[in-house]
Amino acid sequence: MNPLKHLLIHTCVALMGCTMVPWAAAQAAAVPNLVQAARLGQAQAVTALLEKGADPDARLANGRTALMEAAARGHYETVRALMIHGADKLLKDGAGHTAFDLAFEKQHGDIVALLRDAS
Repeated sequence: MNPLKHLLIHTCVALMGCTMVPWAAAQAAAVPNLVQAARLGQAQAVTALLEKGADPDARLANGRTALMEAAARGHYETVRALMIHGADKLLKDGAGHTAFDLAFEKQHGDIVALLRDAS
């Protein structure tokens, strides 16, 4: 097993008590590991992947990035980790939405403020 996948699985089990992360399904759907970790709110795993060279702006087929996925789901620490590692908050998905737009739509005020105030 890829060491990064192992780290993500271990982190998920340790922090959330999950018994399984759907890696095969994620890979079949062409979901980058970074985006999958961001969706789950796994800030430590996101940081580890970024420190190993993951592209902070990797996209899904619909144009969404890890930052957009984390912002839409209210994962503040994950959004913060992505921003620290250079994720571009100005990118737009296929529908023209930014991470800010998605956080605003879902009423995640803390993330809206973080994205608004980030330089």
